[in-house]
Amino acid sequence: MDLLFVSVERNIENFARNSVLTVRFYVPSQSTQQASFFLEAFELQDSMHYYMQAVNQSWTPNTWTSFTPWPTKDVIDDLCLDAVRRLQCLAPINIGVSAWYRVGKGEPVYLPVEVFSNSAPPRSSLYTFHIVPGRDLQRIEVAVLDEAGMPRTIDVPQLACNLRDDPECVMYPAGTAIAFSIDFRNLPNGMYQISLIGHSPGSADRIPLRISIYHHA
Repeated sequence: MDLLFVSVERNIENFARNSVLTVRFYVPSQSTQQASFFLEAFELQDSMHYYMQAVNQSWTPNTWTSFTPWPTKDVIDDLCLDAVRRLQCLAPINIGVSAWYRVGKGEPVYLPVEVFSNSAPPRSSLYTFHIVPGRDLQRIEVAVLDEAGMPRTIDVPQLACNLRDDPECVMYPAGTAIAFSIDFRNLPNGMYQISLIGHSPGSADRIPLRISIYHHA
């Protein structure tokens, strides 16, 4: 896959060793029609092949849902994924969490998550997206569309290297996790699509990825 979506998050706390984590997210009413639910966690930059999937999940629509307990001592503390040990590891905090549902055979809809160990953080509409490119990229076009596919006026990040000085520059090497943020606070609640188009050096190919999310302030 040329562009792989990993996760979208509101906030992930810099948790300590031996923490008990909670994952919280909003479940919309659209998920009530024969939906399958998924909650997963994995490394953003794969090194230890960590993967967690919550099983037998039953989510109540039109409400905030929490998954807990998720004790870090079971696996995470031994894999250099936690904040306290990050200076002893070669990588920074390296965990992504993804909550999503699919109605029938439709496309997945992702629900921005919060991850915390003590009190819940202030709710944020600044969403951080994580993707991994399958080939070198020099720029990525970002757009936010409504459910009907119409563009919304919203500030999006400029993801590009200095093409003027170096037309063959590489901003994002293949296989490297990319993080970017979009602030949804001025948009009404509802379904949105994040449209991404990647561009590789020396190629006219357009590398598309479209991500559906449900925004709830």
